[in-house]
Amino acid sequence: MRTASQRRADVDVYKIGGQRDLDDHVLIADDDRSHQFMPGDQYVLFLKWSDSLGMFYMSCPCDEYKVVGNKLDSKDRTDVAKLQHGRSLENFVADLKRNAK
Repeated sequence: MRTASQRRADVDVYKIGGQRDLDDHVLIADDDRSHQFMPGDQYVLFLKWSDSLGMFYMSCPCDEYKVVGNKLDSKDRTDVAKLQHGRSLENFVADLKRNAK
C-alpha cells in the first residue's frame, strides 16, 4: 500500500501494446480487449503497484473501464467485465465504497 506522501494526482500507466520499429517492418501489437487511451477521456482503472518495477500496472483488460456519458464501457470478454459493461458510474463507485469498508 502506498502512503499518503507517495500518492499523486497524476500517474503514468503502462499497457502492453503499441508499435515497435524492427528495421525491416513495424510490429503493431494492439489488444482488442482494451481501449486506446485518449487525452481528455475518462477511465476507471484498477492498478497494482510493483515495488520491483517502481510503477503502476494493470494485470488484465478487466482492470479497465472507459466512462462514456455516465456509463462504464468494457471491451474485455470476461464475465466480470460483461457484468459491469453499461453500468452507471455512480452505482459502480457506490458499490466499491460500500465493499471497501
